[in-house]
Amino acid sequence: MNATSTISRRRALRILGGAVAAAALGRAPFGHAQAHAPRILVGSTAGSIPDVVARRYAERLSAQAGRPVLVENRVGAAGQVAISALRASPPDGNTLLLAPGAVATVYPAIYPRLGYDAAKDLVPVSLAAELHLAFGVGPAVPESVKSAADFVAWARTTASGQATFGSPGAGTPPHLLGALFASRAGIALQHVPYQGGPPAVVDLIGGRISAVFLPEGLLRQQHAARSVRVLATSGTERSRFLPDVPTFVEQGFADVVLRE
Repeated sequence: MNATSTISRRRALRILGGAVAAAALGRAPFGHAQAHAPRILVGSTAGSIPDVVARRYAERLSAQAGRPVLVENRVGAAGQVAISALRASPPDGNTLLLAPGAVATVYPAIYPRLGYDAAKDLVPVSLAAELHLAFGVGPAVPESVKSAADFVAWARTTASGQATFGSPGAGTPPHLLGALFASRAGIALQHVPYQGGPPAVVDLIGGRISAVFLPEGLLRQQHAARSVRVLATSGTERSRFLPDVPTFVEQGFADVVLRE
């Protein structure tokens, strides 16, 4: 899945055409006559990968605008709280949303009731980042588990409900990747949703959950320190940041491929 920035549809086409051109020319991308400061809404916790991406964009945009561009974390309901805040904001082009493309492509299909209409309320602005997801296990899983196939074998021997995986929330791309892997492997995995990736990492290291499916950036340091074992990544090719970790495809799961 692709992570995209989206903006309220109202005035979006006119505003964003100017904003993109202004950024390319090095001028302020936001109007200076607006009542509130420019901001980027993020539906996940501080320290999460979407939050880090948003803050990098905010830093660059602040330099171009000549005034601070704020990042606001509106956590909850797999990003829907942030979308509600976007819809409630003034239609002046000063509020952006950084969210996975799933909010416009997947969520309308899996949630029976949404507080927004993706076709009417959201307009894609730009690809913000493309991320590989990682499948990591912690101390709740035996050290002998060193591959996706090993994990499948272990999960089949555990008691019902004991093989668990955490994600940043129900319906998020990492959750869907975990469900896809479980389906293709023919195993039962209990999903544990969190409000963002960092809390899931804490519980993984603490042994309270077996595994996680998260953006790889949240697991690199822990993998290097051996507090977490990353068993697979979700791209069609190995991540250049985790070159020692094979993809699901390499390990025999041909269609377990997902990018956020």
